[in-house]
Amino acid sequence: MPFGFPAKDWKDLATFFRGSSSSPHLRSALMSMQIHPLLGRTLDGKRRSCVGCRRKHRSCDLVRPKCGRCVIADIDCVFETPSSSAAHLAPLADSDAGGHNPLSSGRGSASPSVSASASVSSRSSSSGQSLSLMDGILLASEQPFAEAEPLETRIEDPDQLSTYADFSLVCALLYSGNGYFSSTDFLVHRIVDRDSFLADFFAQPAPLRHALCALAAYTAEPPLPIAIATSYFTRAKKALFRCDRPNVRVLEAVVLITTFTLGIGQPSIGKPFYAHALRIMLQLNLHIDPDELPGSSQMSDNEKAELRMLFWRIYYHLTYAFCITDYTASFDLRYSTVKRPPANPQSLLMECNFVIWHSILYIKKHLRVTPESVEELFSAEADATVLASLDSIPLSLLLIPDLQQVINSELRFNQYELLLKQINSSLPSNPIGIFQLSVNYHAILCLLLRPRLFLTGFISPNSPILTPINHALIQSALAESVTAARRIVELCQLSLYSRDVRRLPVWNLAWMRQVALAPALFEAAVVLYFATCRTRREWRPLSPVTARECLTLIERTFQNLSAQLCLNARSERDNMMTPLLECVAQMLREMDSRDPSPAEADLERIMLEMKVVSLDAEDVVAAGTDEPWVYLSLLGIDVNERVRWNGPLEDGWREFWRNVK
Repeated sequence: MPFGFPAKDWKDLATFFRGSSSSPHLRSALMSMQIHPLLGRTLDGKRRSCVGCRRKHRSCDLVRPKCGRCVIADIDCVFETPSSSAAHLAPLADSDAGGHNPLSSGRGSASPSVSASASVSSRSSSSGQSLSLMDGILLASEQPFAEAEPLETRIEDPDQLSTYADFSLVCALLYSGNGYFSSTDFLVHRIVDRDSFLADFFAQPAPLRHALCALAAYTAEPPLPIAIATSYFTRAKKALFRCDRPNVRVLEAVVLITTFTLGIGQPSIGKPFYAHALRIMLQLNLHIDPDELPGSSQMSDNEKAELRMLFWRIYYHLTYAFCITDYTASFDLRYSTVKRPPANPQSLLMECNFVIWHSILYIKKHLRVTPESVEELFSAEADATVLASLDSIPLSLLLIPDLQQVINSELRFNQYELLLKQINSSLPSNPIGIFQLSVNYHAILCLLLRPRLFLTGFISPNSPILTPINHALIQSALAESVTAARRIVELCQLSLYSRDVRRLPVWNLAWMRQVALAPALFEAAVVLYFATCRTRREWRPLSPVTARECLTLIERTFQNLSAQLCLNARSERDNMMTPLLECVAQMLREMDSRDPSPAEADLERIMLEMKVVSLDAEDVVAAGTDEPWVYLSLLGIDVNERVRWNGPLEDGWREFWRNVK
């Protein structure tokens, strides 16, 4: 149990609030948190609200040196010293060792509140016991309301209040050794600080509490009913819509909501929240370095470092989301003045991942416009930009399997051992981070070369429109893209070898990390399929046997991920893996029969699209379709003559290939 509470202490809350000392662990811990027994949240956060927010009777996000409301209003933000509110918190604190009551220290009997405190003090001293919590509540009721500082003038929706069951649920999420969000091996995975968040759990904004509860309920072991997770998700959205002012905690909640929709297999539901997160980040001026903000002299170095790290964490999650969606918005780092994190092995890995995401976004932007001629596909500008970025990644962090060493099991296992040795000797010591970085590195090469690879299906090597230089570029694109795709598959084999043969615990990938590998695996599948089934024989295509083995492994991986998503959702409905699995299955079917029969050719076309459902606390309701979430669509290519990708780029590229042919 978190904070060292015995399990039985959670059942003694009623006894605790009656002033009994039968649960000393729970009593001392909760008293240190200063939890209000009726409101169920800490008083500390409310008592530290700035003067401006208290005057307007609005909640304060407590951000120093200037809270979110004062930033928006462009007014001075003043926080009172703790001593000014100490008297109000005194009823919730035990007396000191000598039985001295802080409320009656140095006071006369001029006011009713002092008389009340004296009477309470006399009762406690005569009985030989310290001031109980109930005595403090009675004292507060005797004090005139006009002299007391209001806690919160807004009546809070009871549905938005958290319980101790919610607290326990979030503890299980953040303290779990196998959870994605408890990982300490990658800086950007830790959206919230675990210890400080739990210490102030009941004072945290409702959207953040409920978003974490949704993730905790969805990943709980043993599994909880899916209705519990969707109920928290609905409450998080409701609380988010009620927030009329942006603040840092609300921004964290928005990012966690999008993470939940991704994990539940319905990422399209979270798409509107990406724009919301980007807007809040700009409204809060997180893209400006704290040293350049007004009042920066009042901030400590630790506070400035925390703001900088928060920006980079939020920016990382948003950039990755833009890579796997058709969402065209993004944030240009040229408009940011936030300093980079201090140079260390962990920040180096983060920088390398930023190179990956920026390269993917650049390629997607470049291919969003359909070329007008074949010559445009040979532009050297895109190649130079992407390759120059990739060259900044240290080779020690890249796993590059030697495909000549996979001809038999013995050589393959020897190579896996060499790759594991490279991982263990690299800094940072982060096997999974290096593995994911390497997989996405090879996926970028496939993305960059795929348009030229597709030319091999429409133009023969002897075509008069090809110059010798362009012919060499196509030949090189075919060889390098196939090599990169096979290396992606070999790295997946490495992860299976490390988990099943070597039984290394670190390679037991959380299912959400496995889902993050799906776009790269799909990119490898597209390249291997096209090089085997659609490339003209004159270009010396890949061996069908090798390609089929690779596609079979990718299909099996997608099947496992789809089954995991169905298990998590407690439903057999379609999820984000369904269109990818259907596409790979059709690739294998075409590979088995290169010439489809007339009956198959006349069948109705299959549209590869992701079914979007509206998550409701009671059930799920169909809400339309969306483009599947991958790095890049099929660019106008039909699989097995009748399977088409449902995306905005398909019609333009399909017309382009028709003209080339």
